[in-house]
Amino acid sequence: MELLPAIVLGALISAFIGVLSAYLSERFREQEWKRENIYRPLYNEVNSLTSARWLDLGELFTGWMAVDGYSKLRVERKLREEFNAYEALILRYNQMKKQLEEVMHSYLRELEDIVRRVLPPQFISKDGESILLEKNASIKIKTWVSMFGEQLLDSKSSKELEQNLVKHSEARGWGHEKYLKKWVSEKPEIFDRLMEERFKLNADYEKAYRKLKGKRSEIITLANRLKYDLEKRIRKKL
Repeated sequence: MELLPAIVLGALISAFIGVLSAYLSERFREQEWKRENIYRPLYNEVNSLTSARWLDLGELFTGWMAVDGYSKLRVERKLREEFNAYEALILRYNQMKKQLEEVMHSYLRELEDIVRRVLPPQFISKDGESILLEKNASIKIKTWVSMFGEQLLDSKSSKELEQNLVKHSEARGWGHEKYLKKWVSEKPEIFDRLMEERFKLNADYEKAYRKLKGKRSEIITLANRLKYDLEKRIRKKL
């Protein structure tokens, strides 16, 4: 009879270990499912967004919109609320972009024309569509404006423009700083002309640009916070 308490205790311990093991196993499966189906895809999405060229002016999309209601409930409340706010911002941005689309596209076309007028003829292709960077290397003016238009629109002086263009290229790893620095040393008047022409642009264009950029900045700020939160959850084991 003295063995009975020990047997009961052993059985209870075994049962507890079994329940705990099942609980931890379920927690691990749930965490793994969320990591692979929610956290990783959304992390890749916000990471791409924070490094995208926003002057391409494409509509924004979040995979959160495609997640079904039950799966959303499996995500922690704080993160779920952040993604709901993120989705609402994106929908508002797309709505604003649609309203301002023609104005913004006119703005970008004006910037492209400025580049064509300002750059020396030897820097422009015969069809007028590309910038000749060096031997056998060129870039479409439209692409250049989508890459560097923000720096042109936000710089306050030619010197600041020079610095911003180079810094932006270096930060993105684009490698364009080589020819930009060559312009600075050999054709510094390019930047003076770019700024002169830029300040002549229509005030309505400027207003639309600032409005859309402000909403985009809100999205990027929240995307960066989501990126940090998602990274913590991806690394978390249980």
